Amino acid sequence: MKVVRFQKLYRSLRIYKLATLLWLHIKNKAQEVEIYKEKEGLNVRTDDLTQPDNYKELEERYKKAIEINPGNAVVYIELGRWYSDQIKYDQAEEMFKKAITINPKDAEAYIGLGYCYMGQGKYNQAEETLKKAIEINPEEDKAYIQLEWCYRDQGKYEQAEEMSKKAIEINPGNVEPYLELGKCYRRQGKYEQAEEMSKKAIEINPRNVEAYFGLGRCYRRQGKYDQAEEMFKKAIEINPRRIVIIFCFNFVLFIGIILRLIRFLYLNIYFAMGDNNFYTIFW
Repeated sequence: MKVVRFQKLYRSLRIYKLATLLWLHIKNKAQEVEIYKEKEGLNVRTDDLTQPDNYKELEERYKKAIEINPGNAVVYIELGRWYSDQIKYDQAEEMFKKAITINPKDAEAYIGLGYCYMGQGKYNQAEETLKKAIEINPEEDKAYIQLEWCYRDQGKYEQAEEMSKKAIEINPGNVEPYLELGKCYRRQGKYEQAEEMSKKAIEINPRNVEAYFGLGRCYRRQGKYDQAEEMFKKAIEINPRRIVIIFCFNFVLFIGIILRLIRFLYLNIYFAMGDNNFYTIFW
């Protein structure tokens, strides 16, 4: 008898209809994003910006500059950064080391080399190299930010926090150390502090996508799905081409609707069958 009543209630809730509505809602949200992109003239294929021919041309320009002036450390640093962006760490490492040979007091070369080592998982070498950059120029906030990444990736959160705070002390108008400190706090489950850092970054630059994205992730991990949705929406408005943000937005939206559906089912079953019958079915 209890099973029959439960089946009738299940059918009366029209689960299939709700599930269909849920899917349509998510689909419509995705379409809204596409419409916005087209309206703003931003619906551009990103792979058009990264064609191999363009990369080859840029590489040849750097090499030509080195050929003209082989004693210019700056060109080696720029080419090293370019290789790092393409995850060509062996070539990048070679360029940064050449820059250091030319000018052993160039902190930028050590920062680039440290980043290169981190990309290869060589954290001890990265740490040593970035400390050298700080020794050369103690007021270079980028070195502290890179070292924060290095410590955070190793789970050395206390040292990571210290590096971000030092970078903020040197340049309080730079958004990046606030964002990185927020990531460090999130990793440790310190969501209130992480929230504060993201809000500070937004205060400095209200158009910073990463700040809204970080705040949205912070809210999501606390189960504040409505607030997370709002932050992801804002990030999408600023940069509709960020696919990761669009995915997170739709995921949060989906989870929020599912939770409301579960709550709806729970309450209807509970009140329809009574407390005792409810626990008999589920336990």
